[in-house]
Amino acid sequence: MGQQQLLMVVLSMVLIGVAIVVGMTMMQVNAMENMRAVLIHDLLTYAGKARGYYWRPPYLGGAGRDFGVVATMNIFFTSGNANENGRYYIESFSKDEMVMGGVGALVVGGDSVRVRLRINERSSQIEYLN
Repeated sequence: MGQQQLLMVVLSMVLIGVAIVVGMTMMQVNAMENMRAVLIHDLLTYAGKARGYYWRPPYLGGAGRDFGVVATMNIFFTSGNANENGRYYIESFSKDEMVMGGVGALVVGGDSVRVRLRINERSSQIEYLN
């Protein structure tokens, strides 16, 4: 009878430990997915601004259908290139396309969430880097 009770205590401790580990892993995954969604939202906001300046003619303060002008106008990061969600930057640009990147502020397992957004005159393409 004593051995059976001891076995049940040990088994319940193992099950509780496994449940705690699974719960912590699920919380980390949820936090990373949330950070990725926030980065995408911010990048899409910047893409909307970029497209607005892209289509606006130069005599109205726009870029005249040139993403190269949009990227050099420095209109995106009015309060620096970072906010509470992460850090944002322009990777590359040409006349017809601009590529922006974002690095999340949350670090899980020694790595941050990274997202890339390709913008052209009509569409945006999101790429998850990790």
